[in-house]
Amino acid sequence: MRIFWASVLVCIFLQFTSCEKDDLKAWQTEISGVWQLTKSSSDKIDSLVAYYLIFENGQIYSMNHEFGQPILDLHSIEYSVNDGLLSFQHDGVDFDYSWNLNRKKDTLVIDNKKNWYKFARTLKIPDYENIIHEKGRHNLGYLEENDIDEASGIVASRKNPGLLWTHNDSGSEPRIFGIDYHGKSVVELWLDNCDLIDCEDIALMQLDGRDFILLADIGDNDAKRPEVFIYLIPEMDIDLSLQNQSLALTNIRKITLNYCDGQRDAESLTTLPNNEIMIISKREESNRIYTAKISLNSDRVTLNYKMDIPIKNTVGADLLDQGEMLIFKNYEKVYGMVFDYETNLPNVYTLKSMHYEPEPQGEALCWDLEEKGYFTLSEERFGNEAFLYYYPYSAFWMR
Repeated sequence: MRIFWASVLVCIFLQFTSCEKDDLKAWQTEISGVWQLTKSSSDKIDSLVAYYLIFENGQIYSMNHEFGQPILDLHSIEYSVNDGLLSFQHDGVDFDYSWNLNRKKDTLVIDNKKNWYKFARTLKIPDYENIIHEKGRHNLGYLEENDIDEASGIVASRKNPGLLWTHNDSGSEPRIFGIDYHGKSVVELWLDNCDLIDCEDIALMQLDGRDFILLADIGDNDAKRPEVFIYLIPEMDIDLSLQNQSLALTNIRKITLNYCDGQRDAESLTTLPNNEIMIISKREESNRIYTAKISLNSDRVTLNYKMDIPIKNTVGADLLDQGEMLIFKNYEKVYGMVFDYETNLPNVYTLKSMHYEPEPQGEALCWDLEEKGYFTLSEERFGNEAFLYYYPYSAFWMR
């Protein structure tokens, strides 16, 4: 997907070769509508992915459907037409692309001298108007795995794109679950020699070039646990074409954590650059951020206090690799803070509320793989089923 954006979305000083009129109105009449990618000279385009371009209201919208799910990727950029050129700028850079429009066959070819991309006019994007103009909550599917009844954490796998790792709350059996972007069960991983107490969040980290899932056994409602734990689970390749797999994992490393200032209840874990973890406490009027550096040789580490945030009851958090914003939530709202890579901490002065519709005991939150939106997942409470939801992050898309 990133390669496609680099080749097509980055575009952008486009040469239009077949339009008889140069004015913008004529161009919009010719090109308006939805175009689906049908062929490409690039071997980087995955056959599982269908890409779309939409020209509407003086803007170019780019979309993709991945693994059959509703739209998860949307970007719009204004364009202009002058002297036979369609001008369009991305991240302050201009490029040249030639375009060839075949009116009779309703096909559009983009050529950047390295690869070409052929599109066909289509009307097959579901909920197009809602996705573009109503950037609200999108229900991706019912959580069909009955054993996930108290989902407390979620994270999007980078090693297995299209897979979300999740887990149950306190008192759960030693396992985690992989679900797809429809909420369907793909795999459960049983964890050997793990005596879980109160797992509250899940994250990802690379250590020594290897991919690990971090399971945070950090819940402590009464702040009485003398120590809490992180489990380092080697992440394996998962066949997403299969469902309801059950696998056992060994060689799981347990790291003991102690707070520098006494016991805390916490339900939020994310990973930071330089092999650091971040934990956000829950019970204080202003929740507290703690960090610690870990390695494959870590047995016990101290969580160091860094800062307060003016939020109470934080229950989930996520920061994407090299992402621009830390997101976190309590039961009522989702918040974001711009992440400062110089201090390796969020900037509390950038705190803002993001779109969220409260769920029954909603605790699980994570970015998608490109920080263009976030997933949420709730527990099954009060007779309600659990659903996987997605929220477009319009502040990023439309900038």
